[in-house]
Parts: sequence; structure tokens; C-alpha cells
Amino acid sequence: MEKTVKERLLEYLKAKKIGRNKFERLIGASDGYITNLKSTPRQSKLEKIFEAAPDLNEVWLLTGKGEMFVDKEKEVKHEEQISTLTNTIRLLTEAIHNKDEIITKLEKHIEQMELHIAELEKINYNQ
Repeated sequence: MEKTVKERLLEYLKAKKIGRNKFERLIGASDGYITNLKSTPRQSKLEKIFEAAPDLNEVWLLTGKGEMFVDKEKEVKHEEQISTLTNTIRLLTEAIHNKDEIITKLEKHIEQMELHIAELEKINYNQ
């Protein structure tokens, strides 16, 4: 049978050697809160739990999937990748904007050249 959120939270506290009462105080809960936990805590309490336990994997606590602890190296790597992608998007957006300006200038130049060609054709036709 799959473990409950309560069981996984107690497992985490045991792994971290944090007393249940101490953790309850950390999250602003009354004594016995964890012992009496029957279902998934409310969002506000979950936020306090994850704030008090930043290395606790949220997905693992709520579903039992994945590892108990957050892999900080992966998290940093993902943040770096997000930063790189954000920068790339900014640069590409600038390039698109510059390309649009160049296209507009070239279209105006083409119009001027077409007018000039039309004038030259009139001169040739009249001769």
C-alpha cells in the first residue's frame, strides 16, 4: 500500500533527524498536528512545510514519486538553462525587430527604384 503524506512527512523528519514537535512549531502548527493529519494539508500549511523544509521534494511528499530530497545541482542547472533560454529569446526578439526594420527600409527603397525605373521607361518611350 502506498504511503500517505503524513507517513512521507514523518519519514522525511526521521531522515533529517528533526523532531515532530519541533517541526510543528517551525510550521506554526499545534502539537499533534502531524500525528492527527488525516489527508493532504491545506495549501497554506503546505507552503509553510516547504518553506521550513526547502530540500523536501514537493512531488515526493504529495505523490510518493521521485526522490525525497530536491536535487539542488539539477535545480541550479535548470535555473541556468532558463536564464540562457531567456537571454536567447531576448536576442532573437531583437534580431526579429531589426529584421523587420531592414525589410521596411528595403521595401521603401524598392518602391523608389520602381518609380525611378518607370520614369526612365517614360523617357525611353518618348525618345
